[in-house]
Amino acid sequence: MFKETIGLVGGFGAYATLNFYRRILEEFASESERNYPHIIMDNNFTMPSRTRALLYDEEYDVVVREIADSMKKLIGAKADRIILVCGTAHYFLKDVYKIVPEAEMKVMNIIDCLGKKLQEIIFEKF
Repeated sequence: MFKETIGLVGGFGAYATLNFYRRILEEFASESERNYPHIIMDNNFTMPSRTRALLYDEEYDVVVREIADSMKKLIGAKADRIILVCGTAHYFLKDVYKIVPEAEMKVMNIIDCLGKKLQEIIFEKF
C-alpha cells in the first residue's frame, strides 16, 4: 500500500490533469482500491496562461501567486508530495518557492524526473 499523500496542482489544462490522474491510477492498479495512493487535487481553471506569462511577461506575478496558493492548499491538506501536471509551470518554481519555501522539499519536479529517466535510458544503451 502506498502511504504517502500525493497533491496534484492541476487545472492548467483540464484534460491534461485528467490524463495524468488516469495514469497514476493505472500505475498503481491492483486488485484492491485501498492500494491506490491518497490523492488531493487542486484544479484552478482561472489561472492565467503560463505560456503568455513566460513569453510576454503577462500576469507573471499572478501565475506565480496562483501556483503558490495551490501549493499552500495542498500542504495544508497534508500532501507529502506535490506534482505540477503542467510542464511549463515548472518554469515558475524558483519564484513560487520564495512565497512557499516549504514546498521545495515536496515538489516532484517532472522535468528533473524526465532528465533522470533519460540518463538511465542513454546509459543502458551505451
